Amino acid sequence: MARTVGGTKRSSRNERLDRGPAASAPEERACYLYGVVRRSRPLKVGPIGIDAHWPDVYLIEVGDLAAVASDVSSATLDPTRDRVLAHDRVNQAVMGDRTVIPMNFGMVCRSRKDAVKLLRAAHDAFSEVLQKVEDRVEFGLKVLLPADVPVDPMPPGPPTEGDLESRAGRHLDEGLQRLREVSVASRLTPPVGDRMILNAAFLVPRNGESKFVDRTKEIARKFPHLVFRYTGPWPPYNFVNVRLKLERVA
Repeated sequence: MARTVGGTKRSSRNERLDRGPAASAPEERACYLYGVVRRSRPLKVGPIGIDAHWPDVYLIEVGDLAAVASDVSSATLDPTRDRVLAHDRVNQAVMGDRTVIPMNFGMVCRSRKDAVKLLRAAHDAFSEVLQKVEDRVEFGLKVLLPADVPVDPMPPGPPTEGDLESRAGRHLDEGLQRLREVSVASRLTPPVGDRMILNAAFLVPRNGESKFVDRTKEIARKFPHLVFRYTGPWPPYNFVNVRLKLERVA
Protein backbone atom coordinates (compact mmCIF):
# COMPACT_ATOMS: atom_id res chain seq x y z
CA MET A 1 0.00 0.00 0.00
CA ALA A 2 1.25 3.47 -0.85
CA ARG A 3 2.18 5.88 1.92
CA THR A 4 1.12 9.49 1.63
CA VAL A 5 2.64 12.45 3.45
CA GLY A 6 0.35 15.47 3.85
CA GLY A 7 0.47 19.02 5.11
CA THR A 8 2.05 22.15 3.65
CA LYS A 9 4.74 24.57 4.72
CA ARG A 10 6.24 27.61 3.08
CA SER A 11 9.67 27.02 1.53
CA SER A 12 12.71 28.99 2.64
CA ARG A 13 15.19 30.59 0.25
CA ASN A 14 17.48 27.58 0.09
CA GLU A 15 14.59 25.27 -0.84
CA ARG A 16 14.02 25.28 -4.57
CA LEU A 17 12.55 22.93 -7.14
CA ASP A 18 14.91 21.73 -9.86
CA ARG A 19 12.03 20.87 -12.17
CA GLY A 20 13.94 20.21 -15.37
CA PRO A 21 11.57 19.05 -18.12
CA ALA A 22 8.63 19.06 -15.68
CA ALA A 23 8.73 22.85 -15.18
CA SER A 24 5.15 23.34 -16.37
CA ALA A 25 3.69 20.83 -13.88
CA PRO A 26 1.41 22.41 -11.22
CA GLU A 27 2.97 22.68 -7.76
CA GLU A 28 0.00 20.93 -6.21
CA ARG A 29 0.31 17.78 -8.34
CA ALA A 30 1.20 14.64 -6.37
CA CYS A 31 4.81 13.53 -6.69
CA TYR A 32 6.43 10.15 -6.30
CA LEU A 33 9.73 9.90 -4.40
CA TYR A 34 12.33 7.36 -5.53
CA GLY A 35 15.18 8.25 -3.21
CA VAL A 36 17.31 10.94 -1.59
CA VAL A 37 20.72 12.22 -2.71
CA ARG A 38 23.19 14.93 -1.83
CA ARG A 39 22.39 18.27 -3.44
CA SER A 40 24.95 18.84 -6.19
CA ARG A 41 24.80 19.04 -9.98
CA PRO A 42 21.56 18.78 -11.99
CA LEU A 43 20.12 15.32 -12.50
CA LYS A 44 19.89 13.96 -16.03
CA VAL A 45 18.34 10.51 -16.25
CA GLY A 46 15.70 11.09 -18.92
CA PRO A 47 11.90 10.50 -18.99
CA ILE A 48 11.84 7.18 -17.14
CA GLY A 49 9.41 7.98 -14.30
CA ILE A 50 6.70 5.75 -12.89
CA ASP A 51 3.73 7.59 -14.47
CA ALA A 52 3.60 7.53 -18.28
CA HIS A 53 1.72 10.86 -18.31
CA TRP A 54 4.56 12.66 -16.46
CA PRO A 55 7.70 10.52 -16.93
CA ASP A 56 10.27 13.28 -16.36
CA VAL A 57 12.42 12.78 -13.26
CA TYR A 58 13.57 15.86 -11.34
CA LEU A 59 15.04 16.95 -8.02
CA ILE A 60 13.31 18.66 -5.11
CA GLU A 61 16.15 20.38 -3.27
CA VAL A 62 16.18 21.31 0.40
CA GLY A 63 19.42 22.60 1.87
CA ASP A 64 22.16 20.06 1.14
CA LEU A 65 19.74 17.25 0.25
CA ALA A 66 17.48 16.51 -2.71
CA ALA A 67 14.64 14.08 -3.33
CA VAL A 68 14.50 12.28 -6.67
CA ALA A 69 10.91 12.63 -7.85
CA SER A 70 8.44 12.60 -10.72
CA ASP A 71 4.80 13.67 -10.94
CA VAL A 72 2.00 11.14 -10.61
CA SER A 73 -1.75 11.31 -11.19
CA SER A 74 -2.73 9.68 -7.89
CA ALA A 75 -1.58 9.75 -4.26
CA THR A 76 -1.89 5.95 -4.10
CA LEU A 77 -0.19 3.51 -6.46
CA ASP A 78 -0.68 -0.24 -6.57
CA PRO A 79 2.62 -2.16 -6.85
CA THR A 80 2.16 -3.49 -10.38
CA ARG A 81 5.13 -5.14 -12.06
CA ASP A 82 5.65 -2.18 -14.43
CA ARG A 83 5.61 0.32 -11.57
CA VAL A 84 8.01 -1.65 -9.41
CA LEU A 85 10.37 -2.00 -12.39
CA ALA A 86 10.12 1.75 -13.04
CA HIS A 87 10.93 2.49 -9.40
CA ASP A 88 14.05 0.32 -9.59
CA ARG A 89 14.98 1.70 -13.03
CA VAL A 90 15.08 5.27 -11.76
CA ASN A 91 17.18 4.40 -8.72
CA GLN A 92 19.55 2.39 -10.89
CA ALA A 93 19.98 5.37 -13.22
CA VAL A 94 20.57 7.77 -10.33
CA MET A 95 23.02 5.34 -8.72
CA GLY A 96 25.17 5.52 -11.84
CA ASP A 97 25.64 9.24 -11.21
CA ARG A 98 25.76 9.55 -7.39
CA THR A 99 24.99 7.82 -4.09
CA VAL A 100 21.27 7.40 -3.49
CA ILE A 101 19.19 6.33 -0.49
CA PRO A 102 16.43 4.34 -2.21
CA MET A 103 12.89 4.67 -0.90
CA ASN A 104 10.67 1.62 -0.57
CA PHE A 105 8.02 1.45 -3.28
CA GLY A 106 4.99 3.68 -2.75
CA MET A 107 6.28 6.92 -1.20
CA VAL A 108 3.93 9.58 -2.58
CA CYS A 109 3.57 13.21 -1.46
CA ARG A 110 0.40 15.16 -2.20
CA SER A 111 2.48 18.07 -3.49
CA ARG A 112 6.08 19.18 -3.88
CA LYS A 113 5.69 21.38 -0.82
CA ASP A 114 4.89 18.25 1.17
CA ALA A 115 8.06 16.64 -0.17
CA VAL A 116 10.00 19.68 1.07
CA LYS A 117 8.41 19.24 4.50
CA LEU A 118 9.41 15.59 4.58
CA LEU A 119 13.03 16.34 3.64
CA ARG A 120 13.30 18.99 6.30
CA ALA A 121 11.80 16.78 9.00
CA ALA A 122 14.03 13.79 8.23
CA HIS A 123 17.15 15.77 7.29
CA ASP A 124 19.39 14.40 10.04
CA ALA A 125 18.35 10.78 9.43
CA PHE A 126 18.96 11.07 5.69
CA SER A 127 22.33 12.77 6.19
CA GLU A 128 23.47 10.06 8.61
CA VAL A 129 22.53 7.24 6.25
CA LEU A 130 24.06 8.97 3.22
CA GLN A 131 27.32 9.26 5.10
CA LYS A 132 27.29 5.52 5.85
CA VAL A 133 26.53 4.40 2.29
CA GLU A 134 28.51 7.05 0.38
CA ASP A 135 30.17 5.48 -2.67
CA ARG A 136 28.90 2.03 -1.72
CA VAL A 137 26.57 -0.33 -3.57
CA GLU A 138 24.70 -3.51 -2.78
CA PHE A 139 25.20 -7.01 -4.13
CA GLY A 140 22.85 -9.89 -3.49
CA LEU A 141 23.89 -13.53 -3.26
CA LYS A 142 21.79 -16.67 -3.10
CA VAL A 143 23.39 -20.11 -2.68
CA LEU A 144 21.28 -23.21 -3.24
CA LEU A 145 21.58 -26.96 -2.88
CA PRO A 146 21.10 -28.84 -6.16
CA ALA A 147 18.21 -31.25 -6.48
CA ASP A 148 20.31 -34.37 -5.79
CA VAL A 149 21.68 -33.14 -2.41
CA PRO A 150 19.69 -33.92 0.77
CA VAL A 151 18.01 -30.89 2.32
CA ASP A 152 19.54 -29.52 5.52
CA PRO A 153 16.49 -28.40 7.54
CA MET A 154 16.42 -25.21 9.58
CA PRO A 155 15.46 -25.30 13.29
CA PRO A 156 11.72 -24.81 13.95
CA GLY A 157 10.45 -21.26 14.36
CA PRO A 158 11.71 -17.99 12.89
CA PRO A 159 15.46 -18.31 12.11
CA THR A 160 17.92 -16.17 14.04
CA GLU A 161 21.07 -14.60 12.61
CA GLY A 162 23.00 -17.40 14.34
CA ASP A 163 20.83 -20.06 12.70
CA LEU A 164 21.42 -18.56 9.27
CA GLU A 165 25.18 -18.29 9.78
CA SER A 166 25.37 -21.83 11.14
CA ARG A 167 23.56 -23.32 8.17
CA ALA A 168 25.68 -21.36 5.69
CA GLY A 169 28.82 -22.43 7.53
CA ARG A 170 27.94 -26.11 7.34
CA HIS A 171 27.90 -25.91 3.55
CA LEU A 172 30.21 -23.00 2.70
CA ASP A 173 32.90 -23.50 5.32
CA GLU A 174 34.69 -20.11 5.50
CA GLY A 175 33.05 -18.82 2.29
CA LEU A 176 30.73 -16.33 4.01
CA GLN A 177 33.59 -14.84 6.01
CA ARG A 178 35.72 -14.46 2.88
CA LEU A 179 32.92 -12.45 1.24
CA ARG A 180 32.65 -10.26 4.32
CA GLU A 181 36.38 -9.50 3.98
CA VAL A 182 35.71 -7.68 0.67
CA SER A 183 32.58 -5.84 1.84
CA VAL A 184 31.89 -3.25 4.52
CA ALA A 185 28.64 -4.78 5.80
CA SER A 186 26.42 -7.79 5.22
CA ARG A 187 22.90 -8.84 6.02
CA LEU A 188 21.46 -12.34 6.11
CA THR A 189 17.76 -12.89 5.48
CA PRO A 190 15.70 -16.10 5.76
CA PRO A 191 16.13 -18.48 2.80
CA VAL A 192 13.32 -18.95 0.32
CA GLY A 193 12.51 -22.64 0.06
CA ASP A 194 14.21 -25.65 1.62
CA ARG A 195 17.16 -25.73 -0.77
CA MET A 196 18.44 -22.18 -0.27
CA ILE A 197 21.26 -22.16 2.27
CA LEU A 198 22.30 -18.53 1.93
CA ASN A 199 20.25 -15.42 1.14
CA ALA A 200 22.50 -12.44 1.76
CA ALA A 201 23.11 -8.82 0.83
CA PHE A 202 26.54 -7.20 0.92
CA LEU A 203 27.46 -3.51 1.01
CA VAL A 204 30.50 -3.08 -1.23
CA PRO A 205 32.69 -0.03 -2.01
CA ARG A 206 32.24 1.18 -5.58
CA ASN A 207 35.94 0.75 -6.21
CA GLY A 208 35.73 -2.82 -4.85
CA GLU A 209 32.97 -4.17 -7.08
CA SER A 210 35.27 -6.28 -9.25
CA LYS A 211 37.06 -7.64 -6.17
CA PHE A 212 33.73 -8.76 -4.67
CA VAL A 213 32.62 -10.41 -7.93
CA ASP A 214 35.98 -12.15 -8.33
CA ARG A 215 35.83 -13.41 -4.74
CA THR A 216 32.29 -14.72 -5.30
CA LYS A 217 33.38 -16.61 -8.42
CA GLU A 218 36.43 -17.98 -6.61
CA ILE A 219 34.28 -19.35 -3.79
CA ALA A 220 31.77 -20.78 -6.27
CA ARG A 221 34.59 -22.73 -7.94
CA LYS A 222 35.56 -24.16 -4.56
CA PHE A 223 32.01 -25.43 -4.03
CA PRO A 224 30.99 -26.84 -7.45
CA HIS A 225 28.22 -28.89 -5.82
CA LEU A 226 26.37 -25.66 -4.88
CA VAL A 227 24.50 -23.19 -7.10
CA PHE A 228 25.62 -19.55 -6.76
CA ARG A 229 23.42 -16.69 -8.01
CA TYR A 230 24.60 -13.13 -7.44
CA THR A 231 23.04 -9.86 -8.56
CA GLY A 232 24.15 -6.25 -8.52
CA PRO A 233 25.27 -3.64 -8.18
CA TRP A 234 22.08 -2.19 -6.69
CA PRO A 235 21.24 0.84 -4.58
CA PRO A 236 21.67 -0.13 -0.91
CA TYR A 237 18.05 -1.15 -0.25
CA ASN A 238 18.98 -3.52 2.58
CA PHE A 239 21.27 -1.07 4.38
CA VAL A 240 19.05 1.98 4.93
CA ASN A 241 16.91 2.45 8.02
CA VAL A 242 15.02 5.69 7.42
CA ARG A 243 11.52 4.34 6.73
CA LEU A 244 10.20 4.37 10.31
CA LYS A 245 11.46 7.90 10.86
CA LEU A 246 9.68 9.05 7.73
CA GLU A 247 6.38 7.56 8.84
CA ARG A 248 6.35 9.85 11.87
CA VAL A 249 6.16 12.85 9.52
CA ALA A 250 2.77 11.78 8.16
